[in-house]
Amino acid sequence: MGSTRKTVWDLGIELGHNRSQTVAKRSLLFLGSKQSGKTSIIHRFLDKKDEPKPTLALDYSYTRSDQSENQQCDVWELGEATYLLKLLPFVLKEEQLKSMAIILVLDLSKPHELVPITECLLNTISMRISPFMKKHSEDRRSSISKNKSERRSSMIKKLLPDITIPIIIMANKYDLLQEMEPEDLKLISKYLCSLCQSQGCSLIYTSIKRDQLVSRIRLLLKKHGFNEQTEFPEARFDYTKPIWMPSESDPSNLLDGDSLEMLKNMMIKRWKPIEIELKLPDDPAKDDNFKERDIDIIRSQRYQELENYRHHMDHKTD
Repeated sequence: MGSTRKTVWDLGIELGHNRSQTVAKRSLLFLGSKQSGKTSIIHRFLDKKDEPKPTLALDYSYTRSDQSENQQCDVWELGEATYLLKLLPFVLKEEQLKSMAIILVLDLSKPHELVPITECLLNTISMRISPFMKKHSEDRRSSISKNKSERRSSMIKKLLPDITIPIIIMANKYDLLQEMEPEDLKLISKYLCSLCQSQGCSLIYTSIKRDQLVSRIRLLLKKHGFNEQTEFPEARFDYTKPIWMPSESDPSNLLDGDSLEMLKNMMIKRWKPIEIELKLPDDPAKDDNFKERDIDIIRSQRYQELENYRHHMDHKTD
């Protein structure tokens, strides 16, 4: 008879399978413009000490909860999101929506980017999610129509989609925002608060150079990454201080009756917005941030071989 003893390989596969069945996973998706600070914020969340490098396309990492080994947070980061948005379907999948939060990282030191970047990202997210929301609503409607005994009020309630994706706008580099004129600072804060109110987003001013704000970032990401119950301070709309606006709060006192459209036009008039171009990034092989000695040597050799072959073919045709 053959031996029934399990090998180390068998035990490893079984252990991995058991872990995959018991680990509760949630996801964080980071989007934003180039050099807005996405990677730096992620490094603070993951307690990484190495120097952040620019993200080329779509980066993945994960972390486990301090409170439980069975809680895992998958962290996705899209590089310069204005030209990499076609990669969103690889992350924004229907089965992940109920356990995902989306973080839009903005650069407060570049007010001319705020309007076009936020509109581009929010519109793209909406277009990606809308089909799933519509399908979910239709499924709920079909389910309700089969049960004629339900009251109308209950039916209306159940038609509302269960899928809600928290969207957090992290307005980063707050330390640089303070160097602006008070009226400019107020306009930016009013626009972002009005935008978040209209879209149902949360807003938080951040800076990796301030320990208090870094702690707040970590608490917020742990809340959405591990579903931890965390106590946060009440909403703060004082534009002379770091703004904190939960999605359900009302910034009316700050807005003074100004509409989003009015504030948007004021932003555009004050700072000429950038044009969103779907252009490819520079060749990372020539970027000093991505030096890899062994790979670079092999690459140079291959380039030289190709160049020699090209010269050979040119002489041959002559």
